Amino acid sequence: MSENEKKPMTRREIKEQVIKKALSDKDFKDILVNNPKEAVGRL
Repeated sequence: MSENEKKPMTRREIKEQVIKKALSDKDFKDILVNNPKEAVGRL
């Protein structure tokens, strides 16, 4: 894998990022509650 390619995130890594962002960003949390698929797409 070259340096430019991103390593796929594990489910655990995604979950940790979602929780961290939801705790620090009220707008993201509101989107997460109302439209989870869109919120995860914004990560």
